[in-house]
Amino acid sequence: MFTSNNFKLVFRRLLKNKLYLSVNTLSLAIGLLSFLFAFIYIKDELSYDQFHKQADQIYRIEYESVTNDGSTYHFANLHGAVLPEGLNAIPEIELNTRFVRHADLNVDVADKQFEEYNMLAADSNFFTLFSFDFLEGDPATSLNAPNSVVIDKSTAIKYFNTANAIGRTLTIHFQEKESLLSVTGVIEDIPANSHFHSNIVTTAQAYKHLYGFSINEVQMGYNYIKLFEGANPKSVEAKINALPLSNNQGFDLSYHLQKLTHIHLHSSKRGELEVNGNINYLYFLGLITFVVLAIACANFTTLATAQSVERTTEMGVRKVFGALRSNLVLSFFAEGIILSFFGLAIAYLILWEFLPAINSFTGKSFTFSTLVEAPVLLIAFLMVFIIGVVTALYPALILTGKKPASLLLKHSTTGLKGNHLWESVIIIQCTATLVLISVSYIIHQQIDFIQHKDLGFSNEQIITIPNYFGDDVASFLHAIERNPNIVQTTASSYIPGVSKSSGTALVKTDDKSEGFSFDWISVDPNYLNTYEIQLEKGRNFDSKRKSDATRAFIINETAANTLGWENPIGKKLNGLGSEGFVIGVVKDFNFLSLHNKIAPLIMWMNNDYYFSISAKFKSNDQLTETISFIKKTWKRMLPGTVFSYHFVDDQFAAVYKNEQRAQTLFLVFSGLAVFIAILGMFSFATYTIQQKQKEIGIRKVLGATIWNMLTHFYSGYLKFLLIASIIAFPIVYIWMSNWLQNFSYRTHLGMDTLIFPILLTLTAIMISVSYQVIKGALANPVDSIRSD
Repeated sequence: MFTSNNFKLVFRRLLKNKLYLSVNTLSLAIGLLSFLFAFIYIKDELSYDQFHKQADQIYRIEYESVTNDGSTYHFANLHGAVLPEGLNAIPEIELNTRFVRHADLNVDVADKQFEEYNMLAADSNFFTLFSFDFLEGDPATSLNAPNSVVIDKSTAIKYFNTANAIGRTLTIHFQEKESLLSVTGVIEDIPANSHFHSNIVTTAQAYKHLYGFSINEVQMGYNYIKLFEGANPKSVEAKINALPLSNNQGFDLSYHLQKLTHIHLHSSKRGELEVNGNINYLYFLGLITFVVLAIACANFTTLATAQSVERTTEMGVRKVFGALRSNLVLSFFAEGIILSFFGLAIAYLILWEFLPAINSFTGKSFTFSTLVEAPVLLIAFLMVFIIGVVTALYPALILTGKKPASLLLKHSTTGLKGNHLWESVIIIQCTATLVLISVSYIIHQQIDFIQHKDLGFSNEQIITIPNYFGDDVASFLHAIERNPNIVQTTASSYIPGVSKSSGTALVKTDDKSEGFSFDWISVDPNYLNTYEIQLEKGRNFDSKRKSDATRAFIINETAANTLGWENPIGKKLNGLGSEGFVIGVVKDFNFLSLHNKIAPLIMWMNNDYYFSISAKFKSNDQLTETISFIKKTWKRMLPGTVFSYHFVDDQFAAVYKNEQRAQTLFLVFSGLAVFIAILGMFSFATYTIQQKQKEIGIRKVLGATIWNMLTHFYSGYLKFLLIASIIAFPIVYIWMSNWLQNFSYRTHLGMDTLIFPILLTLTAIMISVSYQVIKGALANPVDSIRSD
């Protein structure tokens, strides 16, 4: 029977060997900490949009356009030109809803004014299809009346100091127009694990009143459908593709259905509502966590086994004095389990301390209660129990079964015969360490490549402002250009490098029978200078030439190559609803993110599509004063309208925030893996060198130097590193080659991706081994030889 005295012996034994206790608990705590973090993070990422009722029956309608050269462009949105007619006539579709984003608006409530940046306009099916939690109002009728508005709880409290806001009124403004709306519903704040967010939803009628066009005409509109249970999505997709376009402009396109619950992790198309996650990063995180935990468990198991071998004499004595094998077995199991739970406790303490930093880094809102939920605790307890039991298997089942005489022999063969177990563990550790270092290094190189690649334009010291001036935008640009710190201003439809999408147009020429799908942007004559886009041939737009506003185009090099034109200047083009001539060719620049290849691009002047204003500063020395000047000019010329701005370089960084987060995450996990591997190698070096004190003493007596002994011990570890390299690098090459395919522009896998991880791992090995070898070599050889 296992008594309290047995537990006391276990604790006393653990405290007696502080190196064994500290190394095992620390490495296991780091492994378990990594597992706990990965578990709650992956669980949260996989939960996106699952809160909607019958979420597996909801789909987003997307489309793709195929150009004549075979290039395919995928869009998450459906703009007015590609809306299919007759969706509601498809029998498998239970519900269909469309919504768009509002501009940034001012909202008046009584005598208070608020600025709002995240508003939607939707048809009456929006809250029937999506299952947002209503605190007040009826989701089926909340958007029926033209002047209806639904707000979330936080907004209700902000506006009215109460969540009971039904019947309250608010006024929204856009330029000189306004709409008086009545609150018909209050919802809980949209959960963080939703692929889109909004705090205010108005009706489609209110949107048309403000802007003069319906939500079906908006380019950045989104359509979602809910299918009847049992409906086949592929069949519905085929029926949608058979529908006519509402405004057929000759697009060669096809429709596709994207499952609602797959959008966050499986979609990175043009026009995404928000920056989505990436399922590949979850795979990376899961694999890296497994590797870190595996290294920690390997350390734990092998060190415990090595420690148990040192206790053979103790077991022999206890058997002689009548100890039962069952007590010895229970003692080993208890020690392993207690040490495992001690590691788990340390892991929880570390998470408790660093949870705010983890939330800041991941953008999540984890609480400690998340870590003590029943599923998390159950898996954590089960894991440490299994680790503790596996750790004790060798001494509990093998050593305790030997006879006392065998256990008491000085040269008993109960040790780790040939150290094959530990040799395997060292190879596994080195392999895992090389893989993690290589992966982190390559990800770092790719992100660095993106951040420093020549994009073909400059995004520094430029702010963007939404254009609410319409045809009068030139007056605002001229007004702010009076500030000496503003060197250039421009109005355009999209911002290079940060726009989620672009317009697409069917372009035709006299010398080609087929049409070509081009991206397009509308720009004013200052666009090229503001963003320092290089003009290769021809000339820029000129506001003084009236024909430039109606009959002039500038194309990029890719467009010229697509059309097969060596000298495009003066060539006739038919597109964007007009016929004109090419007046200039610009050097290719990365208009969209580096996830997309540079596509054929056509630029034209049309102030109906000037959605954004850009202002370039001379320097950042007077940044605050300059922005204050712009804001005052805005308020003077457009009173009652929200002034908002963004730095282009900040927006550019946000496009790659998932990659940057992955880069940091993998560096941290790789560091943890290397640290744990060093701990394991250091501990086992301590054990093996203690076993070879007599050999070291004899070598020293025979004249061996410290360097001789170091090279002797290094040779074995170098053999392990060579084997690990042969295993690791094919894995890295295949894995990273596939990952880099996600980028149209990517770094190369050079020799540095092999050399750097090997050097770093070799350094870790040398640090681990050198201390113990030097310590043993400096000891008195007489004492070493006599002690054995």
